[in-house]
Amino acid sequence: AVWMKSWPLGRSFYAVGGNPEAARAAGFSPQRTCVLAFMIHGFFAGIAALLFATQLQVIQSTVPPNLELTVITASVIGGVSILGGTGTVIGSTLAAILFACIGSSLVFLNVSAYWLRAVLGLLILTTVLADMIRRHRNRRSL
Repeated sequence: AVWMKSWPLGRSFYAVGGNPEAARAAGFSPQRTCVLAFMIHGFFAGIAALLFATQLQVIQSTVPPNLELTVITASVIGGVSILGGTGTVIGSTLAAILFACIGSSLVFLNVSAYWLRAVLGLLILTTVLADMIRRHRNRRSL
């Protein structure tokens, strides 16, 4: 979070995600920034795979089922806009913790695990609609 907020390379990710043409005018190379983002992503995915393998003593070539929905939901609820340019690492982390709590609560309440996906989907829908309304209001006020 500190790196994304303080260092020029971290700020370039926000700039390219928000408006590639404005980022280019500010001196950032959108192509270089995108390639670098994928390189960093690959590096951290490799570290996550090693940690996952040491914890479970097995390496799987597939993602655990429904993990992508949880990751997307945590990102969107954490403040990352699907349209790009906004969001924080801390917000996404707090949202992931919130979903872990929701999942645990549903288990303690003897609610079926299928309802967790429904709750996550509803949260995504609500957040995306709220983000679209917020962006529409901001455009009208300008």
